[in-house]
Amino acid sequence: MKRFTSRLAAATICAAAFALAAPAAESPSVLLQKGIYAEETEGNLDSAIKIYEQIAAEAATNRTVVAQAQYRLAVCYQKQGKKEQAVRVLNEVLQQVPMDVGLGKKAREALVAMGVAPAEAVSVRRLPLPGNPGWIVAVSADGRLTAYQPWDSNELFVCDLSSGATRRIATDADIGGHSPPAFFSPDGTWITYDDREAGVRVAKTDGTEVKKLFSETAKERNGVWIEMAGWSADGTEAIMAQWDNARSCRVAVGLDIRTGAVREIAAAPHYRSPDQWKLSTDCKFVARQGGDYPKSISLLNFKSGEEETVLDRDAGPIIGWTFGDTQLVYSKNGRRGVEIWVVDVKDGKRWVSPGSF
Repeated sequence: MKRFTSRLAAATICAAAFALAAPAAESPSVLLQKGIYAEETEGNLDSAIKIYEQIAAEAATNRTVVAQAQYRLAVCYQKQGKKEQAVRVLNEVLQQVPMDVGLGKKAREALVAMGVAPAEAVSVRRLPLPGNPGWIVAVSADGRLTAYQPWDSNELFVCDLSSGATRRIATDADIGGHSPPAFFSPDGTWITYDDREAGVRVAKTDGTEVKKLFSETAKERNGVWIEMAGWSADGTEAIMAQWDNARSCRVAVGLDIRTGAVREIAAAPHYRSPDQWKLSTDCKFVARQGGDYPKSISLLNFKSGEEETVLDRDAGPIIGWTFGDTQLVYSKNGRRGVEIWVVDVKDGKRWVSPGSF
């Protein structure tokens, strides 16, 4: 019995010593840094590829790190001249983080540099809204929030689609009996909209901190009208368009959401009256839809004043720009109803043929 007890104790000590000696599993973040070191410092692409592939296989719950590892993996493939593998992995990155402004933009730019159109992942689903929604006026960048007006009133509501929670942002009296353009900030924290007094208001999407950003009396306007157009990419300014009596867009203006300070961004020389226009997130281009049939879409360069037609016919309303300003989304009437289409653009010009979702 004594001999058995001694052997058991010895075995226990050995097991404990082995456990202490065994290295702990490295976190995905640590592995990512090791992979970057192997790639950039040691120049060992094969070793870096193995590490990035290990992260992608073992860290499925950490989407951000996986996407970073996949992007680095694509860079390694590109350095090795393996274009097909690099394109495949970059498109996988876009599927992992389709709304990521930083990493997603880098993946798209890498694809564009290789002369390949990004294969954006698009899914369509029905979104149940409470109450009696009539008009969808805005959707947040991450798809979590939507702003709408009911059929039976002109109030403005924001609905959190993940929880179903709905908050009233503006009353009929605030808006003045019309359906105003409304825009979510890039992070979904704020929403801006036109009010009944030809002004601009901003509110937290939880319904708090409502304040007026901009207001002018009829005398101060002197025939100049305003309309919300979007947000700056960093979310610090709401973008507004000013129009004169001839309905030609004169300038794009930035409104600081903290102070209300007004800053002229760019003028639009020789701008004709459009049915509709959408400002790019970097405020370099405006996409405008011509009013005459066949309806067209063109891109106006604010800096140079040059205008390039990207669609010469059959263009319906412009829905907006995708992240990185690499695609324009628009609708058109098809044989089976309304269709959503995209056209890839680069530096204010179309560079591949449009395709439907």
